[in-house]
Amino acid sequence: MKTSNAAIGVTHPHLADFGKFLDEINAESPRGAALVAGAMLDSLMHKIVSAYLIEGEATEKLLTGFNAPLATSDARAAIAQTMGLISDKEWKEARRIAKVRNIFAHGVHVTFTDQKVSDLCRQLGMQAKPNGNMEWSARAAFTSAAMALILNLNNRPAYVAKRRASYGEWPL
Repeated sequence: MKTSNAAIGVTHPHLADFGKFLDEINAESPRGAALVAGAMLDSLMHKIVSAYLIEGEATEKLLTGFNAPLATSDARAAIAQTMGLISDKEWKEARRIAKVRNIFAHGVHVTFTDQKVSDLCRQLGMQAKPNGNMEWSARAAFTSAAMALILNLNNRPAYVAKRRASYGEWPL
C-alpha cells in the first residue's frame, strides 16, 4: 500500500505542509516543480519574517500588497538573512532557487536541460550528490536542493517566534 507524503502530517504534524509539498513537487511538470518550490520558499520566508516582527498592521503593510517593500521572496529572504533569521548559506541557496524559478516563470520554452538553468542547478549547494551509477540531472539537483532548504526552514517560524521583536523603552 502506497502512502502519500502528506500522511506524514499525522505522525509529525509540524511536517504536514512539507509532506503536501513533496506530493505536489513530485507530481509536477518541470515548470510546475520550479514554481511550486518557489512558492513554498516564498511562503516560508513570509512566515519567518512575520514570526519575528511585531504583529500588526504595519508588519502586514511591509509584507503584503502592491508595492510592499517586503512583498517579494527575494526581499523577504534578504531581510531574514540580515536579521539573522536564516543563515548566509540558506539565503544564497534561496536566491539560486529563486533564479531558476524566475527563468521558468518568465520563459515560454524552458527546461532543466537549458544551459542557463542547468548551470544554476550545478551551483546549488544543498543538492543531493550523485553516488554509484546515478547520473546527475538538473531537475534532481533542483528538487533535492529545494527539499533540503524547505525542510531546514520548515520549523524556523516557530523558533523565530520565540525571539519575536517587542517594543522597548528608549532613552530620550
